[in-house]
Amino acid sequence: MPVIEFAKQREYGVIINTYGSGGMGLADNIEETYRLGADGWIFFTERALENKGEVLQQPYPVVLGGDYLSYGKCDQVTMPNTEAVRFAVGRLLDTGVRTIAVIGASPDMHGWEDVRDQRDGTQSLRIQGYVQAHEERGLTVD
Repeated sequence: MPVIEFAKQREYGVIINTYGSGGMGLADNIEETYRLGADGWIFFTERALENKGEVLQQPYPVVLGGDYLSYGKCDQVTMPNTEAVRFAVGRLLDTGVRTIAVIGASPDMHGWEDVRDQRDGTQSLRIQGYVQAHEERGLTVD
C-alpha cells in the first residue's frame, strides 16, 4: 500500500517536497520541518549525506528511505540492492547466459575497484551484486 494512502486511512497528513538536485538536498530543507508541526518525518535523499548524517539528528522521530547510509542516526528502510541484482544475474548465469549488459552504471565507473568498497548508493550497490554473481560462479566480468 502506498505511503500516502496508508497515512490517509489513519488520518495523517503527507507532505512531499522535491527539493531537487541543486544545493545540499535534504540539509537545505530540514529547517522547514519545524514550521510544519509533524510528529515525525520520513526523509528520502538522492545523495550521500554529509557529516555522517548529522542532519538526521532531530528532536522528532525520523526514518530515512533510500539507498544512502543513515550512519545509525535514525531508522532506515532500503532495498537489498546488492542481493537483488546478485540473485537476478546469478539466475541468468545459471541458465547459461554469458553476455549480460548493465544499463545505468555511473559514467564515472571504470572498473570493479571503483565500487567494490562502496557502502551506499543505488548504482554502486547494484554493480556489486552484478560482479558478485559472476565471481561466485568463477566468472570474470568483461
